[in-house]
Amino acid sequence: MYLVDRDRCTGCEACVAVCPRGAIELKEDKAIIDQRLCTACGICLEACATGAIYEVEVPTLVPAPTVAANPPRSTIMGTRRAGLATALVSLAPVAMNVFSELAGRWLSAREKQAGVTGVGLGRGAGRRRRWRAGRG
Repeated sequence: MYLVDRDRCTGCEACVAVCPRGAIELKEDKAIIDQRLCTACGICLEACATGAIYEVEVPTLVPAPTVAANPPRSTIMGTRRAGLATALVSLAPVAMNVFSELAGRWLSAREKQAGVTGVGLGRGAGRRRRWRAGRG
């Protein structure tokens, strides 16, 4: 982008004459550059004898990343929209390990108490049977 130093500009119209786009005009005997028409070709900069026209570097704008207006809840801090069922399903493997450990301890305690092991007891071993009077 090119700008005009109004203190240094003499109003000689040299820049107005050489501008291919007609982007420079004189107002109150000072040059003014219309930035909408200027293509920054630099011809006016070379034509100005007093050095009143100077270049200004404009930083390029980097577009900001677009963000959804209403992002799904799962993207906000790693949360999920879930309830009790999801919590229970996520705890199922842990609960299975705990219950199998407890069942193993209970069975080994029962075997020690009975003085037998579960090996070779035959058909129906370990089943609960209800014995009634008069039935064998």
